[in-house]
Amino acid sequence: MIGMQSLDVHALHMAMKIVGQCCSGEVLVLYFAVLYWIVDQQACVDAIWLVPLTEIFCGILKWHFKEPRPGWVDNAVIIRANSHEYSFPSSHAAIAVGLATFFTQGHTADMDPYNHSLQYPKCLAFAVCLSRVYEGAHHIHDVIAGTCFGIAAGLGLFRVQNEIKAYVADKDESFAIGLGLVACFALFLFILRCFREVSKSDLPPQWGRFAKRSKSFKGTLNPHAVPFMSYIGMTGVLVGLSIAEVPRHHFPLDMPSDTMSATVRSFVGLTFLLGMFFGVRFVEKTFTPGSTTALALRAVRYGQVPPLILIAAPLVFGALGI
Repeated sequence: MIGMQSLDVHALHMAMKIVGQCCSGEVLVLYFAVLYWIVDQQACVDAIWLVPLTEIFCGILKWHFKEPRPGWVDNAVIIRANSHEYSFPSSHAAIAVGLATFFTQGHTADMDPYNHSLQYPKCLAFAVCLSRVYEGAHHIHDVIAGTCFGIAAGLGLFRVQNEIKAYVADKDESFAIGLGLVACFALFLFILRCFREVSKSDLPPQWGRFAKRSKSFKGTLNPHAVPFMSYIGMTGVLVGLSIAEVPRHHFPLDMPSDTMSATVRSFVGLTFLLGMFFGVRFVEKTFTPGSTTALALRAVRYGQVPPLILIAAPLVFGALGI
């Protein structure tokens, strides 16, 4: 890691920072929105589940192992990417590799449900892994573990989804939605239990001091409460998907016929989506982090994304004729 960080070239630094942000929540929201509106609706609906599930279960593993970030314990590590989460395994690597693996499952000689426009995660998977080490966010073994987790998640989700689709195919829509909501509630209880357990652990004071070496680090290091809010947000995504995926066929959306139509649709849709997303974020920031209201707003902020993409946006596009 130290050897990689010695390559302190401004262009490389900027490139690694941009690549690392490609798996941030905000960028993935934009990616899946555009994917659904102008590229491949089924690919979006299938793959988007991988992101919150991977983020949550990687986070649970982080709470279990409690491994500090490289910069929390080694003063020689340059901290270019901040996080309150523990280090092992890398969720960025898991999500990037997981998406690449998942989309690869649809590319065989006889079947191609996901078209060639889905090369984004495939091309970025390795670069994201590299950036997490270069920016001092992860040890190499964190990234390797995240890569293995991502491969397993991509392969597993592709197969499990086929089983679930077959199971609910002849069921009422309300049954499928209810099943998803029950699973989300069970997952929430599991996250809450893990949070309460890990919150009993004390942090070495050195970790917080070293973490603050980064000028962009804000607040006090808290690898328990801060990630807990993130995992509640991801649970919100799962709730939104459970509600919006099943009835989305009632709100059909044709693919745009030309580049101009696609551009206009993307601009209008992203403006609408980001307005709603950051509007809730603005309200959320007015409350104490970790409070019940803040947690609820975090769940709403991310939970609204699937219904906005799958249902609300098609209605807006239809009304505007785009």
